[in-house]
Amino acid sequence: MRAVQALPDPPLRGADLRLRERIVSLTARLQPPPVTPEEAERLTVRGQVLFKDAKDETEFEEAAAELRKAVRAAPWVPAFAFNLALVQEKLQYYKTASANLKVYLSSNPPDATDVRAKMYELEIRLEKSPKMITWKDDCASRVAGACVQLGQAYFRGDGIPKDLDRALEFFSRACDGEDTKGCGLLIGYGWRADGKVSARAVALLSAACNGGKAEDCHSLGRAHAWGLGAPKDEMRGAELYKQACDSGFGSGCVSLAYAYKRGEGVTKDLSHAAQLFEQSCTRRVADAVTHWPPPSRMVKASRRTRLERRRCTVRAHVDPRSP
Repeated sequence: MRAVQALPDPPLRGADLRLRERIVSLTARLQPPPVTPEEAERLTVRGQVLFKDAKDETEFEEAAAELRKAVRAAPWVPAFAFNLALVQEKLQYYKTASANLKVYLSSNPPDATDVRAKMYELEIRLEKSPKMITWKDDCASRVAGACVQLGQAYFRGDGIPKDLDRALEFFSRACDGEDTKGCGLLIGYGWRADGKVSARAVALLSAACNGGKAEDCHSLGRAHAWGLGAPKDEMRGAELYKQACDSGFGSGCVSLAYAYKRGEGVTKDLSHAAQLFEQSCTRRVADAVTHWPPPSRMVKASRRTRLERRRCTVRAHVDPRSP
């Protein structure tokens, strides 16, 4: 019981469910069954009322949060897992809802046939759902990579309305889950991320940078140069930009160019800044043309190069402190 209660909230899906399945299966054989704590009953009623009155995603999340607390307070009560599954289905967390129904089935309930039918229904809904639904479900279960994907979808407006605040929220979740890409994207928000970048995030990026990941060296440079999660140190930021640039990461060259253009952490040098902008564009164009999606490869290489050069020139002169 204590092992379930010691897990974070929300828990990582696999670890939580394996424990609860075993607990429900074992306690189903006990006579009399363990007493349900009054606090668990209170949380269940609160969750059911919130579920009944919920009108939007935020309110359904509030209901789910209360029911998760009930499950943690009394993980041996199968009905609590069933109640939570109903809310998760409404939130389109199909994988997690199905997993909670599986926990409920561990008690050999009389309505097992109907519950299995519901699981099959959730299975087909998951198969027919867009990727974003799966990312949302996985992110809610602390899968950091899914939080990154979801944040990028909100950032680009990919299949959903563009929402920079929501993107920031999911990048922050990914970073909390120790995903360095999420930390880098979070830092890329500049002043918007102030107060959201932890010292732990900076330590993760530092370890990844020391391990040779140029992209993370660039993100670490931004953290130092902008004072996000670390004391502001423009000189250290410029050093890390150079390290990323020298390792072939084009955005590192862009950030270093801006440092020279403004004299931030280095002596102002417009000529060297221009060279670095050119260097970054050359790298970006070569990489982008090589990796264009298959339908676009029908365009002649010379035209692809001109188009990417035009895109790169625009990108290189956008302030890197803007997401």
